Amino acid sequence: MLNVNIIHRGTPEERLQMAFTLYDIDGDKKLAKQELTEINKAMLALVGTIMIGAAEDELNPSIRTKRIFRQMDKQRKGYLTYMEFAEGIKNDPVIAKMLLDDKLGFRR
Repeated sequence: MLNVNIIHRGTPEERLQMAFTLYDIDGDKKLAKQELTEINKAMLALVGTIMIGAAEDELNPSIRTKRIFRQMDKQRKGYLTYMEFAEGIKNDPVIAKMLLDDKLGFRR
């Protein structure tokens, strides 16, 4: 329940930390491409209507994941650290809107 409360009311940094923890399905403190693809599928299912008019590649989880990795995985390791993830989210307007935008109802 605390996790949901942080997502709804937390600071942007708390939201990023919680998102990373939730997305890190196997708990190894790294986001693999497969983990991020699964999360992209779920996120698009939840907020897809917000993205009407978005470029087609923004609506395809696999293509989004590849784009995200090209942007965030600077050292081409095949996974994202928390720091890469947080920096990348802050620099990606589409993802930042989904995770951090108070207008989407994340804050109350």
